[in-house]
Amino acid sequence: MNSFIKINFFFLFIFSFSITSGFTIEEIRTSYGKALENSKIADQLLQSLNNVTVNEPLFLAYKGATEALIAKHAFNPYKKYEYLDKSMKTLAQAIAKDPLNPEIRFLRFTIQYYVPSFLGYTKNLDEDKTAIVKNFYGLKKIYNPDMVKGAGDLLISSGKCTPSEVEQIKAML
Repeated sequence: MNSFIKINFFFLFIFSFSITSGFTIEEIRTSYGKALENSKIADQLLQSLNNVTVNEPLFLAYKGATEALIAKHAFNPYKKYEYLDKSMKTLAQAIAKDPLNPEIRFLRFTIQYYVPSFLGYTKNLDEDKTAIVKNFYGLKKIYNPDMVKGAGDLLISSGKCTPSEVEQIKAML
């Protein structure tokens, strides 16, 4: 699919999502950023994403990532595990629908990177890293330069990148 068609499809999608749900992907990204440290915002975002009628992989991915935030903020260890498990399943569904989307892969990568490995939810780090690096230029089109730099810095500092991948990321920053 050429880039002109992809861009038009993206804008058509954003327009249709705004009509259906009342908010845009930019608003979801902003709320997600705030939800990282605020459990009430995480709860509100998850409730909103549960009410979305659009079956779009990126929104499904943010739902999964928000479920992981609910796990992060939960006090009860059983609930933490329950939401993390649900999160990984939701993110897997989103990736199955759009396996090349670097934003979806980055959401799962960051969650798996920060989750303790003994829980068994870090098995996709290398797969996601490879997909992100391969499609890193796609992140540059989506995010502002500071966010892209943060994503690149996390990938580099994760220790998951080969020296050539590190150079590739640095060249795109």
